Amino acid sequence: YRKAIFWASGACLFVRSKAYWEAGGLDARYFAHMEEIDLCWRLHLLDYQLLHEPQSVVYHLGGGSLAYGNPRKTFLNFRNSLITLQKNLPLPQMLVRVGLRLLLDFPAALKFASHGSWGDFWAVVKAHWSFFGMQPYIWQKRAEMKHKKHPSQLPTIYKGSALSAHFLGRKAKMEAFIASHRAGEASR
Repeated sequence: YRKAIFWASGACLFVRSKAYWEAGGLDARYFAHMEEIDLCWRLHLLDYQLLHEPQSVVYHLGGGSLAYGNPRKTFLNFRNSLITLQKNLPLPQMLVRVGLRLLLDFPAALKFASHGSWGDFWAVVKAHWSFFGMQPYIWQKRAEMKHKKHPSQLPTIYKGSALSAHFLGRKAKMEAFIASHRAGEASR
């Protein structure tokens, strides 16, 4: 059966053209990595539902744009995740989550350095520099979506800490995070 999902990989994403253009399409500033998550999030904000078709089969050559271990990939992942959070989260959550992400990126950069991955270390630094330089653009994109949003349909966001759930709760897969999150919601 089809199942509602938050996002689909750009390698296997079909979108009605009306919905695609209403949401503003893929953000070209991303280049690669997370641009489909950003689009799917905006589709949710516009009351569109995303579905997974379990009978589909997709073949995708991963790493075709950038090979695993390429510092450019690290740069895009760190920068684009910050942009996605700032563009799409409600303001109070955005301020907290982006602030936490910026703080947590520091130990990640230090870990890269401790393993001698200086290219990745500098990629994180450059990602932050680029993110701060893109602030006028990001705030403009937030404003464009604000008048389109349907406040009744905001995506479900995992409210816990994936880091603490992983390291303290020993949950290794997203399904475990979601199950523990739902259990906590049901007990309230």
